[in-house]
Amino acid sequence: MGVEIRGTRATIEIVEKILPDKSRSDRRPGNMVAVKDGIIEEILVLSGEAKVAQGDTVRKGDLLISGTIYPEEEGESQGGEGEELNNDKQQKKEPLQVRARGIVRARVWYEVEKEMSLVEEKDRMTGRKRELLILHLAGKEIVLKGKKGNPYKHYRYRKKSWKLPKVGKIGLPAQLVSETYWEVEKEKIYRSMTEARNIAVDRAEADLKGRLKPGTKIMDKKVNIKSLEEKRIRAVLIVEALEDIARFVPIKEN
Repeated sequence: MGVEIRGTRATIEIVEKILPDKSRSDRRPGNMVAVKDGIIEEILVLSGEAKVAQGDTVRKGDLLISGTIYPEEEGESQGGEGEELNNDKQQKKEPLQVRARGIVRARVWYEVEKEMSLVEEKDRMTGRKRELLILHLAGKEIVLKGKKGNPYKHYRYRKKSWKLPKVGKIGLPAQLVSETYWEVEKEKIYRSMTEARNIAVDRAEADLKGRLKPGTKIMDKKVNIKSLEEKRIRAVLIVEALEDIARFVPIKEN
């Protein structure tokens, strides 16, 4: 927060505090592993040691960036003929464990299938309805409103009930029930192959969008259409994407 005073006017500026990322405050040593299959396109190591290179094919769970670093041994030298290595001068260092960090982008593939009918039957509300109000008291039904029975061939139905305070000195249980019937008509919708295809592809793309990680780049897209019993089609959306497949996994302590 800052305050600036000019004459009789004071200007107060407030900036929301941004808390540090929890992943950055976690300093446990660990590795970066692949969360899915792919072909490595680029790798940027911020800490740790890279275990894959561009063009490598990896599987889910493969090690990408290791958090275990093995320092080079000091004191090793090559002598002439007959000269032995002086083991006392050798300095062997223990491996260093760090929190592996980095970005590993790989080409990955998604496949989404959606079906669509060329002829679809839907319910259309006609606007007509029947309401029924019944009082259940001492094992009897008393119709307070409407007429029992469903007058429609096709309908939607809703039932609600409420428990009422006990009636009379004996305290008979009472319940009020409301039933509503809405009339519907069956309506057929006919679609061309193109319309069915477009709807199926749109639904597949919407499904895929929910799966993609932020920052994922679509590299290529292909759609295969299959006909099912001449009344349905299946759209198969195949997408090649470039995304970061690295995930941090802590190193287990012995």
